[in-house]
Amino acid sequence: MILRRFMKHVTDQNWFAVGLDVIVVITGIFLGMQVTDWNNQRKDADEEREYLVRVHADMAESVETQREQLEAAATIVSDMDYLIEKLLDGTFAEANQKRLLSGLDGAGNIPLPTTSMVTINELSSTGKLLLIQDIALRDAIGRIKTSYEYTSAEQDRSMLSLSTYQPFFAHLALYRPATDDTQIRSGYSMVADFDQLANDRDMINRLSIAHSWIIYTATVFQRHHNQTAALRDQLQEALSRPQN
Repeated sequence: MILRRFMKHVTDQNWFAVGLDVIVVITGIFLGMQVTDWNNQRKDADEEREYLVRVHADMAESVETQREQLEAAATIVSDMDYLIEKLLDGTFAEANQKRLLSGLDGAGNIPLPTTSMVTINELSSTGKLLLIQDIALRDAIGRIKTSYEYTSAEQDRSMLSLSTYQPFFAHLALYRPATDDTQIRSGYSMVADFDQLANDRDMINRLSIAHSWIIYTATVFQRHHNQTAALRDQLQEALSRPQN
């Protein structure tokens, strides 16, 4: 219909009407493109917010899990401090036996950087990280991925180092089903020959090296935890802003 009217105006040499027809067509095309662009922007904004909600939930859950793991790691480090101190000064006979056992058992415990990376990995693998318009927030998400990978690598390195020392401690302890008086971790207890350990300075040195690796790994993990908490808060602030 528009084309037929346009051709009639050309045939009649009604150039004013021809000009109006052209303007109407161009305006219609422009408005159509604008509506399509607006719809695409709205779709991207909705998808961006959905991802931000998911990443925030992942980080909030991770922060709580990490806090529990770091508290457990702090207990292990403290008990290992206690064990080494009592062995070196020869007062282990009067010491808290449960803490001594926990310290010896702790030589094989490395804190793990538990972080839910499912949504962030999805953003990275699909290229949808670019949906996030806030550049600072996008960079922070990228940094948490790097932090997680670094912390995991350091945890693996610590585990590899500890594996060379752990066999030396195996004959010192006997593990068995948990009892009320000697339970160390959930589900098992242990007894140990501290007299033999106290008289073996080489063994105490190995225990001290294991202790140092655990402290180092916990320190790296603590930095990752702080970064995870900071990202959680940054996401919460972004989600609290009104949508355009």
